[in-house]
Amino acid sequence: MNYSIIAWLLMFSLIGCNSQETRRTYYKSGKIESEITYRDGRKNGEAREFYENGKLKSHYQFVNDTLNGNMIEYFADQTIKAKGFFWRGRAVGPVRDYYGGKEVLYNERDWNSNVYYVKKYDTSGALIKEEGVAVSPGIFENFPGTMVPSEVAYKICLFYAAPDGYKNYIKGELNGEKIGIKLNSNHIATFDTVFTKAGNYTFKVVSSLYKEGSLFRKDSILKQINVF
Repeated sequence: MNYSIIAWLLMFSLIGCNSQETRRTYYKSGKIESEITYRDGRKNGEAREFYENGKLKSHYQFVNDTLNGNMIEYFADQTIKAKGFFWRGRAVGPVRDYYGGKEVLYNERDWNSNVYYVKKYDTSGALIKEEGVAVSPGIFENFPGTMVPSEVAYKICLFYAAPDGYKNYIKGELNGEKIGIKLNSNHIATFDTVFTKAGNYTFKVVSSLYKEGSLFRKDSILKQINVF
């Protein structure tokens, strides 16, 4: 048996399965219009669009042909046009639109990209609309529904509103006892645990949004969990 040929074929297959390339499109002038990272024939990694003068127009992230990660868009003068975060092809969490260097629209979106909190400004920066709730009604679970197996890692994730200048205090309870909630920069609150005993549990999150030191909104979410 020729082991050198087998080793060469194995190495070739491994390289082929992890091939990475950057594909580009061009303006008629020959300037780069876009460049996207592909891995194994699918969009995986960074994607950029450019104005014809070479300045950056947008920057996105892809995972298996789907938008997933931070995004930012620019006007031709390189001031920010919009920025946000994508998850499985949907804009989620805080999404901001800008004009003339000022924020004109701030909205918080849940896991289905539904807006649950919004602030809108005119071009001078004056607030003209503000409404919504402090925590997203929709949640993400790795075991959707109410039935959860014991001795298995369980996770709940939800979004919370936190506009610039505001402070959102997130508290979690499980059957009335305080639990730890992890927060990140994309306004995601995460609770994870392993239930060791079967039974009925009540998960509660209380979100207290403060504006200029005063309580602005207080909202809560209840989730019944049946562990078997």
